[in-house]
Amino acid sequence: MTIRQIYKEVLDLLDIVPHEIDVKKILRDLEKEEPYLLKVGRDAYAWDPEAASESAVEQYRIKETRRVQRQAVIDTVSHVLSTHVGVAMTIRRVYEEAVRLLDFVPPEGDVRKVLSDLAKSDRRLVRAGRDAYLWAPDGKIGQLQPVGPRQTLRVQRQAISNAVSEVLRTRPGIALTISEIYEEAVNLLEFTPAESDVRRMLKDLAKSERYLVKVGRDAYAWAPDGVIPPRPAPPHVVGMIERRWRGDTLDEIGQAFGVTRERVRQLLKKYGGPSWAEVRRLQIEQAEGEERARQEAVATKIRTLLAGAGATTPEDVAAKTGLDAADVSKFWPTDLVHLRLWGHGSHESRWSDEEILEVIREAAIYEFPLTANGYAELLTVGQVTGPSLPRVSQRFGSWSAACDAAGVVSGQTYRPHYESQWGDEDILSIVRAYLEDPTAPNSIQGYDVWKRANAPDGPSGQTIRNRFRSWTAVKRLALTTSSIAREEPTHE
Repeated sequence: MTIRQIYKEVLDLLDIVPHEIDVKKILRDLEKEEPYLLKVGRDAYAWDPEAASESAVEQYRIKETRRVQRQAVIDTVSHVLSTHVGVAMTIRRVYEEAVRLLDFVPPEGDVRKVLSDLAKSDRRLVRAGRDAYLWAPDGKIGQLQPVGPRQTLRVQRQAISNAVSEVLRTRPGIALTISEIYEEAVNLLEFTPAESDVRRMLKDLAKSERYLVKVGRDAYAWAPDGVIPPRPAPPHVVGMIERRWRGDTLDEIGQAFGVTRERVRQLLKKYGGPSWAEVRRLQIEQAEGEERARQEAVATKIRTLLAGAGATTPEDVAAKTGLDAADVSKFWPTDLVHLRLWGHGSHESRWSDEEILEVIREAAIYEFPLTANGYAELLTVGQVTGPSLPRVSQRFGSWSAACDAAGVVSGQTYRPHYESQWGDEDILSIVRAYLEDPTAPNSIQGYDVWKRANAPDGPSGQTIRNRFRSWTAVKRLALTTSSIAREEPTHE
């Protein structure tokens, strides 16, 4: 058929009247694509399936398959974008969703090319950033915010900037390495950027943020007060600092790391390690904390044992509870001192002058005024621990001189045949009431104050000492008698 004949028959099939030249161009294009269309002579064409070669047919089939697949990619990409109106989607995300809808897996480059072509031909498809597109049928894209697991490069950079700034602002005055900043920033982001992106962002922020300063070679810090913190310590220096805080000496740390003690000192100073005073202060605080915990534990066991048991000695408490006798004596609760009885014992050692004077001051708490016999009695019953009376007189020349040096009042020896209007049971009853009063200090000096308010007709502290020779003796008798009275059954 000539081109003229083909043109006339096409006119009968169309509602429009094309130019004959258009039909001629179409025939020329179809000749390249259709293997069964052959050109006959100069101005005629024929459809002859038998004359087509197998290679030409195969090439046609390949081209047709590619055309169908391309159209399928175009339709699928349009569908994916139209179902996410106003949402910026990266090319990678569009590709992943399109693959799930297709029966074949096209190259990502085909999707990229389809998006580029559609953006030129369809005004509803708008490019958002460098590597993303969004479907905006109403043409309004100014207020659209990209969402989803993957964002555009511009939004990602802004997210990295915000995360890095937050990490640094929440830890002002502390130098952080780039690796530390990266690890904390990743926890704040919905995607995982490359560490090089964080490094580049830190470099840019250091130019625009006046409070962000670079510390050393590979660290940054947020310094709003203008004070640049020391550089982060290398791993081996971190180990030195930890060992120093544990109380290791500079020599021990140097031997462990193969450096001199002077080099250890220099590194600790350079990277903000603890000084000797700081280490000592920490050790003291830890020791005091352990001491308080031990005191509370011992006091709790003593209270539990003494509940309703009456007066006893620290040695008995230690034997019954399994505690150390020294801890029991040291940590005896102050509000239960009236239930404490002292066992017999003495202790002689080499005492300095100051230690002797301190013992005399302690003895004066229990006996006032403090006589030589009263001091000897306190030593005998174990109320105080100190040198013997002859040793004190030998050291200071006399008992009065020793008391003067200690700043306490010395007294005369008790009168052995002192008589008064109060019987022993009367005195012990009054002393027992004083000792069991939780608000009373339980010392002989406090007794006279307590007596004026609670037993104005009772004997004075001096009278009691004259009768029983020492305050310790009357305490023992009063508390022991109280315990016995509680244990005796009553008969009606």
